Amino acid sequence: MSWSINLPTAFGIPIRVHYSFFLLLAWIAFEASAAGSPVLPEVLFIITIFGCVLLHELGHALTALYFGIKTRDIVLYPIGGVASIVKEAPPLQELLITIAGPLVNVVLALLLYPFSSFESYEELGPIVEITIVDRIFFTNILLAVFNLIPAFPMDGGRILRSLLALCKVKSATMIAARVSQLLSIGLGALAVMYSMPIVAIISVFILLNASQTVLQAKLEKKLSGKRVSDIMIPLKEVTSIPHGSSCREALLITAESKQSVFLIAHGEQILGVISKKQLIALNESEMADDYISGYAEKELPMVDSATSLANVAALIAKMPHGTLLVSESGAPVGILTPEVLLQAIS
Repeated sequence: MSWSINLPTAFGIPIRVHYSFFLLLAWIAFEASAAGSPVLPEVLFIITIFGCVLLHELGHALTALYFGIKTRDIVLYPIGGVASIVKEAPPLQELLITIAGPLVNVVLALLLYPFSSFESYEELGPIVEITIVDRIFFTNILLAVFNLIPAFPMDGGRILRSLLALCKVKSATMIAARVSQLLSIGLGALAVMYSMPIVAIISVFILLNASQTVLQAKLEKKLSGKRVSDIMIPLKEVTSIPHGSSCREALLITAESKQSVFLIAHGEQILGVISKKQLIALNESEMADDYISGYAEKELPMVDSATSLANVAALIAKMPHGTLLVSESGAPVGILTPEVLLQAIS
């Protein structure tokens, strides 16, 4: 988050743009200038395309929200957007959530078609000049098609996984990841044969993400059968900070603790969580005398103690602090941290 700037929220979902996006705009402007083309139209075109990417990600996020699944934020990078959905969905819901993104691009293309240079839907008309509308139209088609490639991290990889899971295929994630690896090798060979550097970059990108997914699948297999209750830290063993404490007082309270994160509490009510690293940083700044509650991460998802560890591993990875509140019958009974999960894996 420190490497991104905030845009206005949409439907309660924070929207952020990574700073590297502006490097892309600068490069586009330089290329246009070097080619003797107008700079402003090219920059506006890229911004418009990323507006389409944002709508694509909102398609995922709003469909997830329909199923009661929140999205932590949407971040736009030079290579695309990422909607951080905070909870794994059942296969059918995952399928619908994933399809919603490319479907948005298809709808945008259909809306733009009447304003494009084509004479009819059935037959291409003579195009004298490629207009900005044509470019946006074609790019949305490209975004939809590209995202449907059955390889991670594209939507097609998740669609394949959810379809396999719906068919009761065991190790759906592993199979989808292996397909992704094979596709990346095929794209890499194609890139070498026809000297296509962009395709080579895409193939490496797919291979890295597929390999990461393979590791995730192996992790899920290793955690299979284990429950959150097996490794959680009971609340009575967790060091908590009273919500009225200053950052300086909070550091003194937690000085002897070996925890990496601490709960902010008001009596028995848990208000948020803060990491030891953040707490130290606050005390090294001018905020040492501020109330600690003002810097706590308020979003603390709750999972039932009977939940499978395989189901919460991905959720922990998506959280800024990686801490989950564990409950039984709706009442908090403990916490689950990345460190505890790593100990269970090792």
